[in-house]
Order: sequence, then structure tokens, then C-alpha cells
Amino acid sequence: MAWSGRVRQKVGVKSFPKKADITKPTFGLPRRGSGMIQNEVEVLTKEAPVLLVWMPTALSGLLEIAPEFFEKWLAPHLDLGSSPIFQLSSILSRKDPQEMNLVCRAVYDNPEVGVTLTRRWPDSFIRQLIAANQRLTEMSGRSLRQLLRTGDMRLFQTRRHSAKISASMQAKTEFLIPYTGRASWKRPDARPNIFEFVAIPFYLGEELFVAGFDREVTD
Repeated sequence: MAWSGRVRQKVGVKSFPKKADITKPTFGLPRRGSGMIQNEVEVLTKEAPVLLVWMPTALSGLLEIAPEFFEKWLAPHLDLGSSPIFQLSSILSRKDPQEMNLVCRAVYDNPEVGVTLTRRWPDSFIRQLIAANQRLTEMSGRSLRQLLRTGDMRLFQTRRHSAKISASMQAKTEFLIPYTGRASWKRPDARPNIFEFVAIPFYLGEELFVAGFDREVTD
């Protein structure tokens, strides 16, 4: 997908598909149920290595995410064993998009990390939820339907970020700069909680989105 509109800073998140320079067989993924296919294709490119993460939405968004954000924060908490999805020296891809979805879904279905896809707008702090995995609903204490019905996910925060922090996150979102932070859910049962997050902004066409990965760190 070609970039258009505003000038966008180059980061490790781009739309898929991406032309590969070389493909070669590699190790299989550990099986995840009868539907997990083990025949992998390792894709090497001239650019920085990335990982693929699948968002199961009507957008059909396949994201390529720079591995340094996973290597230090997300990867240690994903139970994928020696899966080549964490061979950070290359891109993992498949000739068949349906098969690739099965691999990427292993990240989305991980029981330890909450995954979100939110719609964003330039010059606006509003965060409209588009998709979330099961772990995210457990962390929030709400159903997916409740989360999707709200127009702004900030309504479920126990406290808003300061004006300075909010402005910084918004600027990074608009310039496609990944960022991290901490926040808490306003749960219906009032249970205290803290989670760390990684936010990775990207464009699909002219629409701005953020892929979020949340990990609870409540003592």
C-alpha cells in the first residue's frame, strides 16, 4: 500500500503485503490446535527485521512491527516456545495469507497480553476501540461489546494522563512513533490494577490506527 497524504516518519510499522527479496524454508511453529499449520516461509529483506501481527477486523490489517519493541517487552511474556516468530533476524511471512493469519493469531490469542486496535484522529485524543482480544476484556473487567460501544476508551481509565503526557503521546501517534507507558482500568468491581502498554501507530490508507499491547503488572 503506497503512502499518501502527509509526510510520515519512517518507523518499523508498515502495511502488508510487502515485497520479499528472498524466501526459503525454515523451522515450523509449535502446533496450536488442529488448525495450526507448521510449514513456514522465512522472508529476508534489505530493511530492518520486523514481526507480523494480525488484527482480526474488517480492516484485514496485517502489520509489520519492529522486533526491538517485542524483544525487550512483549516476547518474554509470550508462550510460543522456540517459534521462529521470535527469530528477530528476519521477517516471517507466508505465500498463502490464510496460513499467515494462523501464525499471527498466535500473538493475538496469547493469554497473557491484552491486544487492542484503536482508531485515532490527528489533533484529537479520542481512542475508539475497533478490536480487542480476550485477555484485554479480562483486564478491563468488561465484555467486548461494552468496550466496543464506547466512543472513547479514555472513559475506562481511572485517571487521565497529564496534559504534557497526553500531548506527547498524541504527537508520537501522529508521527508514527511507537511509545510505552502505564495506566489503570476503571473496573466495575473497583479492583486496583496497573498495566504497562506498548502503542504502535500506523496508517491504513488515510486512516490512523494504534495497535496496543498491554501487560498487567499489578502487585
